[in-house]
Amino acid sequence: MKNKIIMHLAAVSGCMFAVVASGAAPSRVRDWENIDVNSFNRMPAATYAMPLADAKAAFTDALEFETPWKMSLNGTWKFHWCGDPKRRPFAFENPSFDVSKWETIDVPCCVEMRGYGMPHYLAHGYPHKFAWPKILDKETGRPDYNPVMSYKRKFRLPDSWKGRETILRFEGAGSALYAWINGEKAGYAEDSKLPSEFNITPFLKDGENEISVQVFRWCDGSYVEDQDMLRFSGIFRDVSLWSRPKAGIADFVVTQTFGEGYKSATIDVAVETYGDAKEVTASLYDADFKEIGRATASIPPIPQSHNSIIPQFHNSTISLTSPQLWSAEKPYLYTLLLKCGDDIRAKRIGLKEQKIVGEVFYVNGKPIKFKGVNRHETSPENGRTVSRAEML
Repeated sequence: MKNKIIMHLAAVSGCMFAVVASGAAPSRVRDWENIDVNSFNRMPAATYAMPLADAKAAFTDALEFETPWKMSLNGTWKFHWCGDPKRRPFAFENPSFDVSKWETIDVPCCVEMRGYGMPHYLAHGYPHKFAWPKILDKETGRPDYNPVMSYKRKFRLPDSWKGRETILRFEGAGSALYAWINGEKAGYAEDSKLPSEFNITPFLKDGENEISVQVFRWCDGSYVEDQDMLRFSGIFRDVSLWSRPKAGIADFVVTQTFGEGYKSATIDVAVETYGDAKEVTASLYDADFKEIGRATASIPPIPQSHNSIIPQFHNSTISLTSPQLWSAEKPYLYTLLLKCGDDIRAKRIGLKEQKIVGEVFYVNGKPIKFKGVNRHETSPENGRTVSRAEML
């Protein structure tokens, strides 16, 4: 059960969007060729903000807030590759399945850069036959060439995570994946460039746990990923686990409005909660981490007769005069801190207005011309997996 609250703070915001993924159940048609299946058991997309141990963790200039509630699964995994889906290992997700003779691979990486399959470059068209939504060999028309990558590894959760919920997060995998925990199916997801999260709490046990993942190089979604780029596959972005309390913040979206001449600003924070949440507090801090605004919303209980999301709205206003605007030349950032019971989240917020008037793009009322590079996330060593140093 969830609540949604809108809190009005006078000041701030970046652009944040919540996109709800399809939750269709699997059918007899193969999921990766079924246009009615985009995912199952995947959590709705939400603003990225890891729970923090305390408010002080937000008062830093670091790119990522330090938290005990996130754990990386990057590293060495057991690995198996085959070109034909019918020859992929079945029931490999069972804990008793012997993978001692499998190869190992580093996660994240693109498997083609480790010798499994080949990168494909096409300026237009597809590496597979045009037979939407099916994936068929381009030359023969047979369904026997759609490489399948199978991964396995073990992990242990910190003792401090007991009594909380554990979320499995994939930042990106090409182009469709299944995930299992201790042999139990956690879910399925397409959308290779979007994060996918699964609540794996029911599948966990004390001590050692095992995760199994199977990735298909192409799926029906590959038909909308046609661009002039090298085609890679595998788990090419970070994999992690994170922990949240039994009640807290499910999602939040920040929007902003400005007064005349940008002499004042108002932030709207729409917060969606889950579980038996009682109250949400939103606090705004300037670049020196001085609190300059706060709004608190009480959350009405959800009626017992309802089992769906019931929006609840609460309006508060904190006026901000002479706001510091964000621009590329002066990237001033505020810090938004949200508290809901034991759940603490933080987000950097840049105050800016962008709009198109006629054929002119404006940022904070000033006309801007764009200059850009079409990079398509390509590393000569790791394919789609690009380090921060390579980006810079």
